[in-house]
Amino acid sequence: MESQLLECLEALSSAGDDERARLRKVSRTVGYEELPKSWKALIKIAAAKTGPKQFDEGVDGSKKMQRRGGRRVRRPTTDPNDLVIGDEDEGNPAFQLCRHILSQAESGIRASDASDASDVRKKCGEGIHPAWERLAREAPIFAELSRFPVKESSDNQTNVKFWVENSDFDPMNHESMSEWLSVDPPIKLSSKQRKSLLMLRREYSSKVDPKRVRKYLEEFDTNSHAGSLFVGILKSSIGEDAREVLEYALENSELEETSRLNLALNSLRISGKTSEVDKWARLEPKGPLSLAICIEAWRSSELVSLDLDLDLLLSGGDLLDNHGSDWPVKLSSMIGMRLIDAGRFDEARRIILDRPMDPTDALIAIGRMPDNDALLLGLASENVSKVDSSSLISILEDEAQSIHIKTAVAQEIITRGLEGTYLNTISDIATQANKIELLSEILGDEAIEQNPLRGLLVWHLLSARIGINKLDQLISLKQKSIEALQRIEDSCLSEVSVALISVINGFPHDLSALHDKLGTSGIKSLNQTRRALLEDGTGIVKENSIENLLIAAENASLSGVEGSLFLSLVASLRLNRARIELQMLDEGKRRTAIETLAFLVQEADLSIQTVISISEMIEEYQLAIPEMEEWYREHAPDSASSQIVRAGISIDKGDHLNAGRCFLEAARRSESEGFERTTQLRRMALIHLAHAKAWKQAVGLIESNSELKAAITRRFQLFLRVCSEYDNGRSDAATKLVLEFASHLDQDAKVQEFSVLRGYPNELGLPNDPFEGRVKAALKRLNQPSRRNEDRLERRLKEELTKGRDVLEISLIAQEQAERKPLSGLRMFQSAINHGNFDGEGVKRLRRSQRSMFTTLESSIAIRDRRTFNISSLRPLVIVDTNLLIDAFKDELIKRGSPDGFGNLNWSLERAFQWALRRQKDAGAIKTFLPKSVIGEFFHRARDVTSSRMLFHGEYQDEGFWSSINDEEIENVRGYIIETFSGIDLAFEHDASIASELNGFLQSHSNIFEKIDESKRLRRDDEPSRSVIDGKAIYPEKGDLEIILDAASLATYSSIVSPKLRDVGSILVATRDSDFRMIRRSLEEHYGFLVVENADQISKAVS
Repeated sequence: MESQLLECLEALSSAGDDERARLRKVSRTVGYEELPKSWKALIKIAAAKTGPKQFDEGVDGSKKMQRRGGRRVRRPTTDPNDLVIGDEDEGNPAFQLCRHILSQAESGIRASDASDASDVRKKCGEGIHPAWERLAREAPIFAELSRFPVKESSDNQTNVKFWVENSDFDPMNHESMSEWLSVDPPIKLSSKQRKSLLMLRREYSSKVDPKRVRKYLEEFDTNSHAGSLFVGILKSSIGEDAREVLEYALENSELEETSRLNLALNSLRISGKTSEVDKWARLEPKGPLSLAICIEAWRSSELVSLDLDLDLLLSGGDLLDNHGSDWPVKLSSMIGMRLIDAGRFDEARRIILDRPMDPTDALIAIGRMPDNDALLLGLASENVSKVDSSSLISILEDEAQSIHIKTAVAQEIITRGLEGTYLNTISDIATQANKIELLSEILGDEAIEQNPLRGLLVWHLLSARIGINKLDQLISLKQKSIEALQRIEDSCLSEVSVALISVINGFPHDLSALHDKLGTSGIKSLNQTRRALLEDGTGIVKENSIENLLIAAENASLSGVEGSLFLSLVASLRLNRARIELQMLDEGKRRTAIETLAFLVQEADLSIQTVISISEMIEEYQLAIPEMEEWYREHAPDSASSQIVRAGISIDKGDHLNAGRCFLEAARRSESEGFERTTQLRRMALIHLAHAKAWKQAVGLIESNSELKAAITRRFQLFLRVCSEYDNGRSDAATKLVLEFASHLDQDAKVQEFSVLRGYPNELGLPNDPFEGRVKAALKRLNQPSRRNEDRLERRLKEELTKGRDVLEISLIAQEQAERKPLSGLRMFQSAINHGNFDGEGVKRLRRSQRSMFTTLESSIAIRDRRTFNISSLRPLVIVDTNLLIDAFKDELIKRGSPDGFGNLNWSLERAFQWALRRQKDAGAIKTFLPKSVIGEFFHRARDVTSSRMLFHGEYQDEGFWSSINDEEIENVRGYIIETFSGIDLAFEHDASIASELNGFLQSHSNIFEKIDESKRLRRDDEPSRSVIDGKAIYPEKGDLEIILDAASLATYSSIVSPKLRDVGSILVATRDSDFRMIRRSLEEHYGFLVVENADQISKAVS
């Protein structure tokens, strides 16, 4: 700084004597800017030409306060004297002497200060810089400096060796660069260069701006070797290409070593030549600069082209770690791959997870690991979106890659819309990886044709949360898959998987692979479970059998797809068990079934197939399963099924109003499914609105839906309208409705009808009031002798039920009533039994008396009038429609074609219906009757192999099975089905009156039959068979009309026609045909027979 001081003092001298002028001129010199504050203070003192006397007043003319002794109090100041005195750290002897002089002038001198001053003067006596002699002339207060010898001024710059030794650092280390810049370079600098050097020093003392550094470097020459090295190092510090200037600096022997090292470092950072990388990656660093070169070599992208062994690569990684440098992605990839090659998978896993890697390299490395845990797969999922498309395709087609990585890649390819060319490959990957959601996204018609088992895989395993929103698409996928199925095989599915699919669907297939996998105990448990579900089984599946199955599967170490299919199989077994338990109409079994279904809903892998089955059972049996409601609320809140599930919960709570509203909303959401579905749901809504006494809503619903009127009886309509009128305060109008209902009858028939109407609410469990009261009012208006006598007997019965409860007296009252009106007498027994005031023994006596009376009067009581009597000896006579025989026939063929003889595992509504019918028949709970029209149609449709095969249109047909069966075997199966469902053999004529007015009845429902006909034509490829009335070919086919005539006629008969009808309590038609189902209540009311369409209705009819 002495040179800068001299430069400033010379500027002062040339500026004259005016202090301000002197300061202005000196402040514009470079040397002044380079000086620290305490040295600048010396310049200010010199600018003021301060002498001893002036010091007392201060440089600025203010009076100085004199203090003697004591310690000087430091305080912030801009006074030049204080700045000099306060700089105790400056080690220059001449500066220290100036400080002593100023301090002595201000405060006097102490002994210790005198001792220090002596030492300083001794050092000054060895010679001082010319600047101090010049300072003595400019500032008389420092006159003492003029007596010391002055050293000769020299033009030599900073020692080159010293400057070079200080350059051993990484130029990118700006802190080290700042220290190096404090040393003047060994070159002659102009004032502009010195100014730029000053600015560089300031720049590197804080945040460096490369743009400013480039501007400052423009002032420096590179003609000298030292200048080139100086500029080269600075350019390197901002990441610029400095190779040219550093190569020039190499020519100077003193600068050669540091120039060579800086050139190597700059070259690596700019171009990264492979030869340089190879060289420095193998060398040990000897100083900070060579360390930076080695680190740069290990960070170079050229590493990937070098043949470096694993140990050397690991040592490079250690070097980077030890000096806080991140690993480059290529180094991580190289080490990770080499570790995998060496079988050091734990170390490789740590590298993959903890080190930066190129996304492509990371995917490939993870794909080569033997095991992929959640962390590795998560990392793969993060990286796959960052990989370019061509690399994704390469990984997809790389046989060495794990299926997990290929799956992630396949999903990304689909996201980018690139799957077109690779659909088959992606399908294979998704199948092998058990990625059912992915498989469902790419299975088009062509893919299904090639690999139909995959469509069934989606149907059985797709998560319900995904499938619920594309249900129609999945149903279509299932159907297309079955239609395309030619062989039970798939190159991407194991034999165990194929066997499981075959078991679930009842396909004939070799199950030896499954037997080998599950072992003897596992197969035994499976067979026991399936056998229990057959028609000749108990129907009771013990949970421990299923648990044994699960244990066998766990011990078998099933693959992903195999395990999922096995769980689907177990879920099917549990669903089947639950359905059979519900059919038993036992409260304990019902609770067990509900618990099973709730358990299935909470399974992690809940499939769409399971949700559909549970939803069907909830609707069919009106179950309350809150877990299912929660699931729908989360995944499909806007679906019709969600409302039906909510309705089941409301029914369980006794909240019929809310249940009715739920069914109404479900109907609104089901408009696209057709009028059959919406009518069915509105009918359910109507029933629950009636239970809730929401009369106005119920009547409004009937008025706004003409199809609904055919789905409910006229009595039910009357019930609702009467209650609605009464509820609106029009009791007289309500009574008139009852009278008008029977206005077409004679007096005796009216009394009979009103008697039936009085018991109507009790019969259906509906509210008695106000309907029963309005019927009584209508009865009173008849006012005839026979009615008065009947009222007398009814009053006696009421009094006896209330007070006496004498079974004999009640029997006498009923006997007296039965002499004139047999049905009324029997109903009196029924009223007494239902009254609830009798103990068990009393009820038994009443039942015996009722049964005895019925036996006596049976021949005079038509079957249609027996339904309300709970007489244990009476059983329903079920007329079985052809469609149930066809279902059973196909089921039996599948069973005989399956290698284990168990047939189809899938328990559909249709299958449950015909099996429930079998069970009730075998248990003696029902009688069955096959009309000639039904047998004739069944024989025609299953007459031989060819026609039988047509029954499986749209279903899987095993060529091996069909080639092995002949017409004789078809005849045997057909005979077996006839034998299974045949019951009593009846020969009777149709009631002529019924036959004559049947067309009129059908025409009264023409609006419904038009919709039924339209629906049938939409569902079928061929022309449906229809009957023509008045030119309209919309009515049921001839065979169905025969069934209606059979059922209606039998409902009017008794044992007079056939002794076999003596113990028949009702006539049922078991059918799934919409021609019956949609007008079932009209048929019931008009003809007196019931239509049952599912297992639950069969069970309830029996109970």
